[in-house]
Amino acid sequence: MSTPSNPVTPARFKVLLAEDNETLRDLMSVFLAKTGVTWRLVSNGQEALEEWQRALRSGAAYDLFVTDVQMPVMDGIEAARAIRRMETQNGCAPVPIAFCTAYADNFPQEALSEVNAIGIWIKPDAILQLGPKILAALQSEKQEQKELSCC
Repeated sequence: MSTPSNPVTPARFKVLLAEDNETLRDLMSVFLAKTGVTWRLVSNGQEALEEWQRALRSGAAYDLFVTDVQMPVMDGIEAARAIRRMETQNGCAPVPIAFCTAYADNFPQEALSEVNAIGIWIKPDAILQLGPKILAALQSEKQEQKELSCC
């Protein structure tokens, strides 16, 4: 039986998720608990930004940001833009960002390229497949980092 070379070790990865719907946050918690990754759920973009800053200051930056698009206080697109600005200001490598929405038809496609997002995850299927989606995104990011380090 073969195993993938350098598989993702979930316990060493940190994921930040922003979702304003309490029921969906509860469901996300159930699915995230099965992945083995360290995670934090917040309820809007402003909380995500504050948590991102706190983690950056403490030297424990996140490896992936998954955000709902439409949220109160600050939406996910604006939070993603702010995180990209922080990464640039602090000389940090950009982490993967995924937008999670039930309204993909109305999603502003320019936002994907603007923040170099890895994609749009469609609700409710994205919630049900959250664990595999997160692990796949982390594996992909790990592979890209490996390829870059070989250059």
